[in-house]
Amino acid sequence: MFDSKSPVVKIVGYTIIGFFLLIIIISFGMPDFMSKLGMDRSVVAKVNGKEIQAVDFLRYRDMNYGRLKDSSLDAMVLSNYISTMLIYEKAVDCGFLPTDSYILDQIVQTPAFKDPDTGKYSAELMDRVLKQNRYTFDSYYRLVQEDITKRHFMDNVALGAAVSSNEIKSEHKAVNTSIVIAYSLASVDDLKKRYAGELNISDAEIDEFMVQNKDSVKDPATDRARIKDALALQKLQGVQNRLKEELEALSLNNGSFARASAVMGGKIGSSKPFAVGERIQPLEKGAKPIAALGSSQIFTESVMSLPQGAVSRPITTTDGIYVFTVTKRTTKAESMTDKDIESLRRKLSFDNYTASIEGIRKKLHDEAKILNNLKK
Repeated sequence: MFDSKSPVVKIVGYTIIGFFLLIIIISFGMPDFMSKLGMDRSVVAKVNGKEIQAVDFLRYRDMNYGRLKDSSLDAMVLSNYISTMLIYEKAVDCGFLPTDSYILDQIVQTPAFKDPDTGKYSAELMDRVLKQNRYTFDSYYRLVQEDITKRHFMDNVALGAAVSSNEIKSEHKAVNTSIVIAYSLASVDDLKKRYAGELNISDAEIDEFMVQNKDSVKDPATDRARIKDALALQKLQGVQNRLKEELEALSLNNGSFARASAVMGGKIGSSKPFAVGERIQPLEKGAKPIAALGSSQIFTESVMSLPQGAVSRPITTTDGIYVFTVTKRTTKAESMTDKDIESLRRKLSFDNYTASIEGIRKKLHDEAKILNNLKK
């Protein structure tokens, strides 16, 4: 009845086979097809053209974040892994790569590879330990090489984090100084009320925007409210920028806090006494928290040196725009003991070291070409 050589029969047969192949592909995925597109799942990322294999990433994750089994944290773990990789490459470029003899000596001195009875290195014990941890000697050698290279680089960075006696004295003075400030806040709500007329958006302005931005308008009837809010925000930012420019000028010309607070037309408050590094709290009960003011870089850099009565540079926070002045600064006359000096030296050195390392990490990340292929 059906001729197997008939073209129609062949077409129907191929169609049926294709249908079943499609079912199989949908059920089990398309790894080969993904690989041909350059999306090989054995590679989780490419950094400056160098591939990061999934097995290396998983090993790093298990070694450093073994207790974190939440896959949603893999992106964070991969970012940290990339940072260590970039630090290693930087260290190699700077000439911190150790010699083979030094690496082998460090491996031989590893406590885990020493026979507990003799206290001497055991090649048999090393092989057993490496196999238990799924390492070949070559992969473990590379791990030790990278670890030593990064450590020598970090040690060199730490040398540059040394602190002077003047820095220690300044820190000691700051810690033992009680400060009270007055501050003025021009909040977003205050600015909206104060400049209500200027911030008003007319129908003509909305119409003009819609004419000039036709591509961004999807539904003229419903988009008007969204456009009105966007234009109002744009005007508000313009008001804030003008205010900040005026306050910057006052600060640069040694203007007074009284003048600046009058320009702001905002609320004025005082703080409870505090020392540098402590959380700043408002003196008035029920006042808005001012922790955001105290955490700003402008504040920390100027609170010890700003003359009393002089106005600071403007500080922008989510609450609004702040300026402040120091109303009281009292320093205890305490001499430093050797213990105090050493404690401050360690703290400042660690702070400098941490800031240097984070700065290096950020710069390397920003300059690197990173392609993320981590499975989501």
